[in-house]
Amino acid sequence: MIEEFTKLSEVNDGGVSARSIESLTQINLYHRLLECYLYKQQSIETEIKNKAREKEGRIMPTISMPRYTLEAQTEQASTAERMQKVKEEISNLIEKYDNKIDKHYVLFLFQIYEYTEGVKNCCERLNLRQELLNFYVA
Repeated sequence: MIEEFTKLSEVNDGGVSARSIESLTQINLYHRLLECYLYKQQSIETEIKNKAREKEGRIMPTISMPRYTLEAQTEQASTAERMQKVKEEISNLIEKYDNKIDKHYVLFLFQIYEYTEGVKNCCERLNLRQELLNFYVA
């Protein structure tokens, strides 16, 4: 829903200017959209971890193993594609709205959602070498 609202407001102003939207909601929509993408990414990672745990706990008969392997490969490809799409959406959002987002808040979101690629890129862009070092040490 927030994705559609943000896209509507950027395409044709949705009949409302960006300043009016921000004053009405008192939130930065681009931060919320980023948080939405980060939540999607975290959900996909959780799904992957749960499937791996489930697979470890399951003993499959030898006869059904080839079919299971094919299904698992197809499922992994689908999950990988979803993960890649979300990562691209995050990158595109950061590039497209670079001047409309608070980079320190974005770094905070990346840290909260444990999005390592985002933390690394954001620290490099903000020239926060010590923060980057602390992130890798922790």
